[in-house]
Amino acid sequence: MLESDCEQVYYLNNYSEKKIRIILDQIDPFETKKILIGSGFAENIKTNYLGKRENIGNSFKTLKNLNSPDIFFDKLRRSKITFPKWKFDVPKNKKNWLIKGAKSVGGLLVQKLKKEKINKFSCNHYFQKFVEGDVVSVQFFSYKNNINLLSTNSQWVYKKADPTLILGGVITKQLTEDLSRKIKTITKKISLNFELNGLNSVDFIISKKNKKIYVIEVNGRPGLTINSLKEIYGEKLFIRKNNFIFSKKFYSSSIVYSKKCFLFDKKIRIKLKKVQDKLKISEIGLYNEIIEEKKPICIIHSCSKSKKKTKHIIEKYSKKIIDFTK
Repeated sequence: MLESDCEQVYYLNNYSEKKIRIILDQIDPFETKKILIGSGFAENIKTNYLGKRENIGNSFKTLKNLNSPDIFFDKLRRSKITFPKWKFDVPKNKKNWLIKGAKSVGGLLVQKLKKEKINKFSCNHYFQKFVEGDVVSVQFFSYKNNINLLSTNSQWVYKKADPTLILGGVITKQLTEDLSRKIKTITKKISLNFELNGLNSVDFIISKKNKKIYVIEVNGRPGLTINSLKEIYGEKLFIRKNNFIFSKKFYSSSIVYSKKCFLFDKKIRIKLKKVQDKLKISEIGLYNEIIEEKKPICIIHSCSKSKKKTKHIIEKYSKKIIDFTK
C-alpha cells in the first residue's frame, strides 16, 4: 500500500496541474524538496509546475518529446534506430496494425486495429505496424553522457485474445551477451539524443521473423519494475554510478485486473490484508472505490530462484484476489 511507503499520500480523481501545484505548495512551501515525476504524470505534462524544486528525473522538454510521436520517431530515425512503421493517417489495409494513444500508460490505449469505425482515441492517436516477437524491457539510469543498465525484463499482456494490449506484468530476464551489447548501444543512443536523466526504461521487440531489434517506446520515468529494482539495489538505486547486479533470483510484478465492475468494500480489503502476510502487494484500490471491468485492483510482487515458481506464485495469488470480487 502507498501509505506504508510514503509519509503523505494525496489522491487525484483527475489529472489537474492546478491541483498538483496546490498539493506541492502544501508539502513544500519553500520549494526545497527533490521531485521525481511518475507514471501517469510524465505522460500528461503541459507546463512546468515544479517551480524552483530540483527535478531528479527528466526535464519537461524531454517528457514532451517522448510523448509526441512525430518528434519521438524523427529522433529515432535520425539516430538510425529501428522502429515499426507508423503514421497518423488510418491505414488502408488495417491488418496487422495497432492504434495507439500518444499518452498511453501500461498499454491502456493500445489496441489491435479493426475494420470498425475509429472513435475511441479522438485526435491524440497514431497507428503503428504490429511486429510479432518477444518484448524486452530495459531499465537504466541516465546521467549526462552515461548510462548504467540496471535490469532486463520480459513482458506479457493481460489477455492475448483481448484487442487491447494491456500490460499484464514483467519478470526479470537474462539476455545473451550479444543481445545485451546491442541493446545497450541502442539505449545509450536514445539517452543521448533525448537528453535523458535519472531512471528510465526502453521497450524493445525482438522480431520472431528476422530477430531484428525494434524500439517500441521510451518511458522517461520509473515503471512497473521499480519494485524489483528496489529489492535488488536497495538504497543504491539512485546512485549515478551503479554496476549491473546479476541476481540469481527471478523478480516479477503483475497487475491484477478486475473481471467485472465491483465495489472495493471493507470485506475485500480485509481479505487482501491477509494475502499481504504471504505476498507483497502494492497500489491497492481505495476503500469504497468502484473498480470497473479491466481496471487494476492491485499489483502483486514475487521472487524466487525459479522462474517457474515465481510465475506460479503470481498466477496463484492473482486468481485468489480475483475470486475475492465474485
